[in-house]
Amino acid sequence: MNTLADQWMRQGRDAGLVDGRQEGELKGVRTTLLNQAAAKFEYVPVGFSKKVHAIEDIDTLNSLSLSLLKADTLETFEALVDKATAPKQTMQ
Repeated sequence: MNTLADQWMRQGRDAGLVDGRQEGELKGVRTTLLNQAAAKFEYVPVGFSKKVHAIEDIDTLNSLSLSLLKADTLETFEALVDKATAPKQTMQ
């Protein structure tokens, strides 16, 4: 028989697994994006790397990875990263 404590523990474990998978996916996409940028532009400044690591949205990272293919310079790509990470303006 499952106690309430057992159910809570199972729910906590399941939530932890989901969070761990999501964080692992984010880490993988960030690493790939930075590796590809370094391969394309021959270097990636530390500040740029920190910007990429601050991105928490997988869709934004995936979009940036596609934008990297089209960017001619690191500065162009960094501007896209800055735009993607800028605080959203709200309409009043």
